[in-house]
Amino acid sequence: MTSQPNAAPHSDSDEGDRDNAFAIDARVVISEGRSGKIVDDFGPPVEGSVVDLGEGRETRPRRWAVALDDGDLVFVDDEDLEPESSGPATLEE
Repeated sequence: MTSQPNAAPHSDSDEGDRDNAFAIDARVVISEGRSGKIVDDFGPPVEGSVVDLGEGRETRPRRWAVALDDGDLVFVDDEDLEPESSGPATLEE
C-alpha cells in the first residue's frame, strides 16, 4: 500500500472541492450507506484501462480502497463516496 495519496487533478468545479475531502485515512461512507476508512489511493482513472474478462464481461480499476467497519474491503470511485459526518446532524432554526 502507498503511504501518501496521489495528487488530485485541479478543478474549479464543486467536484474538485469534493475530491479534496478524500485522502488515505479519511472516514467515508460508500453509496450503500456503509462507513469505513480509505486505506489506499490508486489515482485517477486512466482512459482505456478497461479489461475484457470474456463472455461480454468487463472491469476497470477503481480509485479508492476502503476498509469498511464491517470488515469488508471495497474498491470504489469518487462518485461512490461521501465524507463521513463528524457527528449527528442537527437542525438549525
